[in-house]
Amino acid sequence: MVDVAGSAMGTFTGGVPLIVVFVATTDSLAAQDVLAQWTDYLEREEGQSFASDTYGGVAVVSEEFGQQHYAVTEEFLLFSTDLDLLEDTIDRVNGEESGDALYSDVRFQEARAKLLEPRFSSLYINSGAIWTDAKRQFGGRLPPESQQQFDDFIPDWFAINGAFLDRGLRFDFLASKPVGMEGIVPVTNSSAAAEMVPAETTV
Repeated sequence: MVDVAGSAMGTFTGGVPLIVVFVATTDSLAAQDVLAQWTDYLEREEGQSFASDTYGGVAVVSEEFGQQHYAVTEEFLLFSTDLDLLEDTIDRVNGEESGDALYSDVRFQEARAKLLEPRFSSLYINSGAIWTDAKRQFGGRLPPESQQQFDDFIPDWFAINGAFLDRGLRFDFLASKPVGMEGIVPVTNSSAAAEMVPAETTV
């Protein structure tokens, strides 16, 4: 059904997290069949109810009164927690959405430039935007000095990079340098455990 490729994006606006997941497919008919089996299972075993509709020439399956929305295009099986977000995504897949994409975001480009090649996976978190949204929702509960501390030490973004090695996997954690970390030399005792385990330890 698929080449093993996929991605997920999300944001938070104080309610249900807005998430869209892409799974690349080389066979849209097989993807539709898998989706039908999945929704049949949820209806049979979980008592959920799904309704079908069409948007942009693409069949859309939505859980009634829920946060599950699915669609299958020629290239992707899509899932989203928000119907408007799913429809916007279909527009982008169809080349009909002209608004700014994540790819053009300065933070994303900064993170992408630091990711190692080759890689089989990457996770990008716009932590600066998440913190901004959190302040909008809950900032009144935090004293100004606490908010300032978070402003200084929360990175604008962080990313996790996965790569295959000859005999294993490698994961790297990267982050932008928070303003409050300027001039601070990291101090760690991470080697302490290495002094207490045998030399033949592999993990």
